Amino acid sequence: MYLFQISNYDDPAVDRETAELLHRHLEAESRRRCPAMWNVIDRIRTHAAKGGQCAAAFMACSCWRWAF
Repeated sequence: MYLFQISNYDDPAVDRETAELLHRHLEAESRRRCPAMWNVIDRIRTHAAKGGQCAAAFMACSCWRWAF
């Protein structure tokens, strides 16, 4: 026999966890239904993530060319 005790669901941590799980579920379902759209989104995010590194490398290279 199991005994369950209902806890307080007004805890903010439960709200944050529930929101995060719903967000993950929504994205997973959307990726399943619209894979082509998500391929484009992932490519954009990857390109944007590399943008900061590429810009820094470009500036470093430009500075070295100017110095010499």
